[in-house]
Amino acid sequence: MNNSSFIPQFNDPTINKIIRHIPPEELPKEQNSLIFDNKNGIVEIALWNNNTDEHPFHMHGHVFGVMFVGEKNEYPDEKKYNKKNPVISDNVTVPGFGYLVIRFIADNPVELPSILMNETIPNDASSLCFKNDYQKKRNPTTPFHNRERMFNPVIINEIRRDINKIR
Repeated sequence: MNNSSFIPQFNDPTINKIIRHIPPEELPKEQNSLIFDNKNGIVEIALWNNNTDEHPFHMHGHVFGVMFVGEKNEYPDEKKYNKKNPVISDNVTVPGFGYLVIRFIADNPVELPSILMNETIPNDASSLCFKNDYQKKRNPTTPFHNRERMFNPVIINEIRRDINKIR
């Protein structure tokens, strides 16, 4: 998103940073955080699938109006938006090299830092981020600020192993 690949930060997720009053503009770029902070404002997102294969798009916490789906070389044009009866969904498929434009109402606290920062995450939920510190297991000599960027196949296998222990 915006020329930045998402890199998960399991030990300190974005929601924890917002609750600690870290300003949204200081969130790591690789978290691809879209912060609107305009309760009930209308958000429009345009996506381009830069791959030959179609790709599903899903959004947690919202349903959205599908305003435009364009095949390869069919660029978003507001004159072509379906404003009368858009499909309402939480997932849609974007064609290979195609475009998607969606609209949704910003009414979820995770998009509204001014509301979210006044919330409290229960200890049993926030402790999950640190219970299995996968980042430190990878290489304990790595400086702390670099550990959060080391999510890779080795870590994925550790997560799978730990999940299988629980089952």
